[in-house]
Amino acid sequence: MPSTESMLFLALIASLFFYSVRQSRIQLTFLLIATWVSLLFVSRFYPWIIQHNTLSFVEAGKREVMGGALFLLFTFLLHLFFRRIFGRGHAETAVWWQVLSVAVLEAGLLSAGLFALFDFSSFITLSPLAYTLIASPQAFIVWLLLPLFGILLLAKKYHMRS
Repeated sequence: MPSTESMLFLALIASLFFYSVRQSRIQLTFLLIATWVSLLFVSRFYPWIIQHNTLSFVEAGKREVMGGALFLLFTFLLHLFFRRIFGRGHAETAVWWQVLSVAVLEAGLLSAGLFALFDFSSFITLSPLAYTLIASPQAFIVWLLLPLFGILLLAKKYHMRS
């Protein structure tokens, strides 16, 4: 029987896949870039918030959940901003395997980013395999670099044979 972590990761991949099905290749690239920018922003901004007790109204154990929710919200809003500003015009729709590849890369980047930025160890215990593949510092570096290949994959045009 699959572990809970693997089921949640597959559900995240499926939700990103269905969100991305009708998107163009440019929009999928914006999603990856928005996640990178939000990782950079939140990794610098969240420690400042904690240091200055801005989240003093939130319990100590729930600050990570609040930070994770802010990270996901900022990623979504940044993606919408990129779509609105740079995504004008009709672009070529991505094929299913590109959408699936980007969904896996985005799910890995989001998951590894959440575990790298916030300490969820007080209420989440991961299996050793899930820790190695998602939550370890080495996995974060891998998931941070893998979307570069996804952007290259989306940038290359493939022509279908008739």
